[in-house]
Amino acid sequence: MSPIRLPVTERSFRVLRSLTIAIGGVVASLAVLCVGAAGYLQVQAKKQEAANAQTDQRIRAAEETLRQAESVEIPRELRGLAAVSAFQRHLESVCKNRSVELSEFSSGSNLVPFVSRFAASASDSGSSDWVEADVTFRIQGDPAAVVEALREIAEGEVPVEASSIEIERASVDRGGNATVEARVQLRVLSKNV
Repeated sequence: MSPIRLPVTERSFRVLRSLTIAIGGVVASLAVLCVGAAGYLQVQAKKQEAANAQTDQRIRAAEETLRQAESVEIPRELRGLAAVSAFQRHLESVCKNRSVELSEFSSGSNLVPFVSRFAASASDSGSSDWVEADVTFRIQGDPAAVVEALREIAEGEVPVEASSIEIERASVDRGGNATVEARVQLRVLSKNV
């Protein structure tokens, strides 16, 4: 039996050639796309590794700071609610030295366990021997004096953690000098008695 010969026309040849070129183009495009995607994924993986390394470094630094904080000895007069009284005395002294008026001071009478900002929930914080009390105060005065007073308050002997600080202009005198008021909410931290 002899093979069947089909006539190959020039038109059929051109169609076959066009299909071959099109299929080759699709395969080449897919290959380029795969190589590009692989390169992109490698770059993203490297970025994520770098971010993870930075996060690990920060966590180790925070853990070291916590280890150092555990060894800090807090004087008896700065423990428990006495820390709030010591903070109030420091605040009054700073305001007097900076010519800033302390117009309001209030504090909670309850100490609650301090929850680290690194803990996902209160149960994750462990058995901390640190406690906190909420304090709110308002001070008024010259803008520069108020800002300096806030800085000095934060650097005091009693550890504090600010919850919110709002500063707004309270008044302007005839000479154009402004008086500002700072409303501050913070937590006074102390070792439990």
